Order: sequence, then C-alpha cells, then structure tokens
Amino acid sequence: ESQIRSSCNPFDTHRMLRALCRRGLTAGLSTIPHRVRSMVSRKGSAQDLMVLWGEMLEQAQKASVVGAQDESNMSEGRSRAASRARSLIRESAMYIPQGDIPQKVHASLVQCYYRLPSMAAKIWFCQLLADELGTQRGAVDGAVRKWLALNQEPPSKGEHAQLPAADTILRVAANLSVAAQPLYMRLFHAIAQEKGGICFLVRLRADVLDFLAEQPAFGAPLRALAENLRQALASWFTPGLLAFERISWSSGAELLEKVMRNEAVHPIRGWEDLKRRLHEDRRVYAFFHPCLPGEPLVILHCALVWGEPCKGLHQLLGLQQHAHIHDTAQGSSAPFASDAAQQPPSTAMFYSISATQRGLAGIDLGKFLIKQVADSVKQEFPSISTFATLSPVPGFRQWLLSRLLAEDLQNGGRPEELTLQQQSAYPPFISKAEASELILSLRAVPSMDELLNSRSGFSCFTLLHTMLHKEIFLQPQCAHLHELFKNILMRNAARYLLLEKRRNLALDPVANFHFRNGAEIQRINWMSDASEQGMARSFGICVNYVYNLEQVFDNNRMYLVEHKIRASKEVCAWLRSDNGLVGELMV
Repeated sequence: ESQIRSSCNPFDTHRMLRALCRRGLTAGLSTIPHRVRSMVSRKGSAQDLMVLWGEMLEQAQKASVVGAQDESNMSEGRSRAASRARSLIRESAMYIPQGDIPQKVHASLVQCYYRLPSMAAKIWFCQLLADELGTQRGAVDGAVRKWLALNQEPPSKGEHAQLPAADTILRVAANLSVAAQPLYMRLFHAIAQEKGGICFLVRLRADVLDFLAEQPAFGAPLRALAENLRQALASWFTPGLLAFERISWSSGAELLEKVMRNEAVHPIRGWEDLKRRLHEDRRVYAFFHPCLPGEPLVILHCALVWGEPCKGLHQLLGLQQHAHIHDTAQGSSAPFASDAAQQPPSTAMFYSISATQRGLAGIDLGKFLIKQVADSVKQEFPSISTFATLSPVPGFRQWLLSRLLAEDLQNGGRPEELTLQQQSAYPPFISKAEASELILSLRAVPSMDELLNSRSGFSCFTLLHTMLHKEIFLQPQCAHLHELFKNILMRNAARYLLLEKRRNLALDPVANFHFRNGAEIQRINWMSDASEQGMARSFGICVNYVYNLEQVFDNNRMYLVEHKIRASKEVCAWLRSDNGLVGELMV
C-alpha cells in the first residue's frame, strides 16, 4: 500500500493494484474496504480504485458461481473472498462521487456481465447488484431523521425568515430523495452515458424480467431493480428522443428480417407475405432510438382501405392495391378496383402493433406511435376520416372456459339451477332457453347423444365447456348449432370486454391498451380470425376499435377517471339493458 501511495506512474499503480487484487483473494482482503476511504479521498485515485473494483467483482462472481454449482467444493477462503468483495463494491459505490466514476468501471462491469456463461450466473450478478448496491437503510434513516427534525424546530421569526426555512426544506427533501435512491442507479446512470450503455441496461432488464416471469415469487430486490430500471429507461426513451420512420420493401434485408421475427399478432409467413404487407396500399412504421441503431422498438402495420373498417382478417390481409394511393416512398401508384368506385382511401386500419424489446416492457410507446402514424397518414391522405383497428381478444377463450367450470362447481352440476333470476345483473353465460335448445339439438346427433348419456348430472355448463374446449360446435354434424353458438360467444365476448375488469380497468390487455389510448369499441366480429392462433385466443372473434381524433382525450379521461367505456349501440345490444348502460356509455 505504501508503494501504491508513493508511486507517480499510473502504469505502476495499476500493476501493483492488480497484484494486490490477486493476493487479496486468499489473504489480506479484509483490510481493503478500510483503504477505500483513504484512496478515494486522494485526488486522482478513483481510476485506481475502479481497476481493483472491477477485478474483485469478477473474482467474486467466479467464486459464488462455483459455490452455487457445488457448495461443498468451495473453500471457506473463497467464500470469505466473495463476501469481502461484495463489501468492497458497496464501499466504492458509497464513497466515490457520481461525477468521478471513471469509464473503467463501466467497461469492467459490462464486460464481466457479457462474459457470464449462463443465465444463472447473470441472475447471480443482478442479485449482487440488488443486494449490495440497493437502498442503504442507514442513509435513509439519517435523512428521515433530519426531515422529521424540521417539524420539531420552533418557527423562525422576522420578515426574512421564510427564505432560509424554505431553502432548508428543499435541501433536506433533496437529500432524502438521494438517500432513498439505490446505489446501483448511480452506476446505471453513469453507464447510460457511455457508448453501448443503454443497450446493455435494456438487455440487463430483459434478463431480470425473464427470470422473474419463471420465478414470480422471487425476492423483492430483483423486482425493485427491474422497476428502477424501467423508470430510468422511460426517461431515456421518451417520444421526443425517438426517430419515427416508415419501413418499406427497400429498407434493407436485416431490418426486414427483424420485422418478420418480431411480429407478435399475425405471424409473417415468409418474404412473399412480408412483401404484401409492405405494398403501396400498406404502411409499416416504427420507432427507433439512436442508442439502439437498426433496432425497431415498436412496429405498427397499417392498411389503407376504402369504406368501413374491415370485419375479417382474411379480408384485410387480402386487400388489393388502391387506385389513388401514391407511394411517396417508392414513387409509384397502382390501381385498386373498388366495388363502388375508384376513390381515395377513407379508412386507415391498424391491424398489428408489436413491441420488440423485452427490456422496455412496461414503457408505453405504442400509444405515441399510433398517434404519430395517424397524423402522418392524415397528412399524406386528407381523404381518410376513420382510424380503426382489427384487434384480437387474447384472453377471451381462457376466461370463458374457466368461468364455465367455476359456474358448474358452484351450481353442483344441476341444470335446473340455470335461470335468469338466479344469475347476477350481468347477462348469463347461457340462458335457460339456449341450454334447452342446445341439449335438444345435440340429442338429434347420434355421437352427441352418447356424450350426453355418458354421465349423470351432466350440466349445461360442463356441456358448453366440452363443446367449446374441443371445438365440437365447428364439426359438420353440428352445423345447425352455429347460430346458437354465435349468439352465446358474441354475448359473452361483449361481457368480457365491457364488464370484466381488474382495478376498474378492462381485464383484456388489448382492450385496456386501446381504451387507455382513447379508442372506443365499435364492433365485435364473428369468426374474424379463423386461423389456429385466432381460435386459440378467442374462438376467432376480433374487435374493431375506432380512434375518433376529436374524442380521444375525452375517452381517455372517461376511462381512467370515471371508469367508463364508450361503445357503439351495436356492441351494447349484446348486453341487457340493466347493465348500467347510459346511451352509448357503459359503466
């Protein structure tokens, strides 16, 4: 240590620190945290400390990973080394001013993380940050005591006494805010200022979220780390810092491959399918960030059509070119043969929006992209007056099947329990008349009659669940039941979208997304997406949400403040009149 202090050559200083680091793993490491304070107080020593800090972090990681794999084979000395190295991390973060954290620590931490061989090692790394560089309780307690002491002091007297008092309150409040911030955020903010730093933080949060998704009951420190990172990333990914670009067939193969790979709503089946979605009557837009070059953050697919919003996905994906659409990106125009006349487009259909970065989950960029696309399309085609979506209902099938089983257990499997009077104010899953019609119709089918007689007390809830789960109602011998099942599923879909809520917000995630953005629900479409994925999500049902640009703000306020949803009369007609409907508004 005396040689380090007397050395004036940075190269010799770094060499001696590395030698001290290697020897410290087996002996003498307990004295290093105490030397941190004196080294930090010396001007210019932060770089030296960070060399030691980075190497000790890597050595501690190796020791702990070995111990996690086979604890019996890890020596007691290496265990103590890992513990003392974590202490060194905490000491260095606490005593080095934020502005003095050199680039060496950024590089050492990022390189150490990227070299970790497995997800288990990366999670250990994040746990080390969360545990050792989290919120420091001692610092918070001290700041809280100073804050509480302000209320115990006697009020100042005199004409000029208010200015110092206000200044003191603001200063103590600022100190409390800084003390409550985890130490790792000081490190993350410094990393974000370096090249590739934001990309690293996005990847780090993605790994933490993936682990928490598999282990939801895991400790709070990792969840807190993910949330603190979300708040920081939200300030770095504001719409004003993002680049809004249109993606066309000439955008480049690498970017187009990312568009295909990240399509989450309607999978793109090869290059020909992608080319159709990039045709002249289509628009694909995305947000980009300068710190993630070439990486689309959110991608939105839009189709320009003539007439009312499309009801079926096959109709939407099979659209032909439009006559009056001039492609400004490609400098060409193509005819579109409309049944009515060759007219400019009147409707913009948003049929897919996909987020591509797992690490940005919880940061709502989609609503800003929709608004910017609407403005861009409106400017390019003033004839467009309607902005609508054709959206899936991803949670409907699972919700309905689970509720049918719950109702069956509640009613004890007795069909006579199913009456309108004994249900709640909401429309029942299946009415008594529909249950009778279903049973009588199925008895006329030989294979279904055997199913009905297979067990005693076969309730209509269980019967309906069986036919929906196995999709028996779609078989040719049940063609006469299609209209009956249409009424049952459409009514329950309306109930699911408008009445089923969590914390006063729509239970369905896609519906909640559009309602929060100010959309209104215009129409529920039967068998709109008959693909395997569409049947698995919602029995083929899709929804048209409409964005009325003049009412977006009012709809947003009404949904978030008053917990009301604006729905068309056609949608409300699927529900009974005693469900709190007021005109076109539903409570």
